[in-house]
Amino acid sequence: MRSSQKHFGTCRICGVDKELSYEHVPPRIAFNKTTRHVSVPHDEWTKIDNFLEYKPKGKILQGGIGYYSLCRDCNSFLGQNYVKAYEQWVLTGIQIISKYKVDYFNYVALQQEPLKILKQIISMFIAMNDKWYLEEYPELASFVKDPNSNILPDKFRVFAYLNNQGQYRYFKHGVISQPGLGIINATELAFPPFGYVLTFDFAHDISHFQNITSFKSYKLGEKADVEMFLYKLPTYLPFSPLDYRSKDKIDADTKASR
Repeated sequence: MRSSQKHFGTCRICGVDKELSYEHVPPRIAFNKTTRHVSVPHDEWTKIDNFLEYKPKGKILQGGIGYYSLCRDCNSFLGQNYVKAYEQWVLTGIQIISKYKVDYFNYVALQQEPLKILKQIISMFIAMNDKWYLEEYPELASFVKDPNSNILPDKFRVFAYLNNQGQYRYFKHGVISQPGLGIINATELAFPPFGYVLTFDFAHDISHFQNITSFKSYKLGEKADVEMFLYKLPTYLPFSPLDYRSKDKIDADTKASR
C-alpha cells in the first residue's frame, strides 16, 4: 500500500512546485493496478553475487508501480488525453505475445492512435526520471503538454520491443557502453508486453529494436494500422540496461567472471 503522507515537489511536466500525486508507470489501466514489487536500491543491486538467485528483502509494495512525480492536474491530463489510446496499444501487444510462442513478431496493430501512444510513452519516462529532466530536456515536457504538437527534436529517439520474460526494468537516464554501438545516453522501461528505450543524441539503429519515433508525425486523433517488427527480449537484470541475455548466458558469464 502507498503511504497516506502528502508529497510535495516539482511536477516533472508543468514545472510547478505543488503537492504531487502518485503516477502509475505504466498507467493503472495497462495492467499496473495491483502490481506487487519490492524496491531495491541500485547500490544494493551492485553488491549482489548471483543476480538470478537473489531474493530482495524488504516490504512488498502493492497497488502498482509508480512515482510521486506529477501534480494531480498533469496526472489527470494524461488520463484524459493519452491513456485510453495507450491501453488499446497494450491490449494488442498482449494478444500477440500470448498467442504465438516465437521470438520475432511481424504484425499490424489495427486502428491505433500513434501520436497519443508516443506522448504517453514519453510521459512515463518523464515520470520515472528525476527533476533535472525537466530542466535539461524541456522539449519532452512541451511535447507531452500540447496534445496537438508534433515537435519532438530529432535528438530524441524512442525504440520498442516485446517483453514478457524476466523482471520489470525501470532504468533511469544513464550513460551506457554498448559493444558495437559505443556510448549511449538512454533510459529504459520494461513492463509487459512492451519494453521501451529513449535515447539522446544517438543517430544509429539498435539491433532487435523497432524505432517508433515516427509516431510523432501523426495528427492528434488520427488512427492508423501500424505495422510492427518486434523481437521478444527478456529482462532478467532490472538494473542492467540494454541487457537481454538468457538465464543460461547470465549464469555462464557470472561463473566465468569468478
